[in-house]
Amino acid sequence: GTCGTVSDADCGFGFVSDPSKSKALCASASCDAIHADRGTCCMAKGTCGTVSDADCGFGFVSDPSKSKALCASAVCDATQADQGTCCMTQGTCGTVSDADCGFGFVSDPSKSKALCASASCDATQVDQGTCCMAQATCGDSVTDNDCAFGYVYDMSKSTALCASARCDASDADKGTCCMAQATCGDSVTDNDCAFGYVYDM
Repeated sequence: GTCGTVSDADCGFGFVSDPSKSKALCASASCDAIHADRGTCCMAKGTCGTVSDADCGFGFVSDPSKSKALCASAVCDATQADQGTCCMTQGTCGTVSDADCGFGFVSDPSKSKALCASASCDATQVDQGTCCMAQATCGDSVTDNDCAFGYVYDMSKSTALCASARCDASDADKGTCCMAQATCGDSVTDNDCAFGYVYDM
């Protein structure tokens, strides 16, 4: 017999028929692809350990936990037949929270659909530049006019971090960047007024 009569199933677990050997002669009239003719007619299936992230195609990365899993043929096709076996879907920045980004950074809502480097986003390291943006500080842009009525910019808080990439000193960052304006009644006395003036109660 010839190897052209041998199917993938005939080769047994971990092997597939070798189409390049279809005309090769078997040891007997009937091919025994499990034993005598396996080396002639069959080839070992590939394993996912040969698959790289790039092999998996857009939106997927190789799954290191599947490195020993068998592919459908001798060469893994990680964009088609073996993608479900060897690859996993890349994570997206939409799963990243402000806390995930680490100190001084917050998640960037405009990047919610951006792909992370692996199946799980690492927003403190490799995916920080993709998923996160630097928090603003009070000293970046806050002025007295930005603070709510009755408040002024607190210059001692110039390096304090705002809640997001832009400070909102009239609301979320008021307590961080601003301080209440003093009133004349807080502490002013006649002695505080210039010569010839008295405190106007």
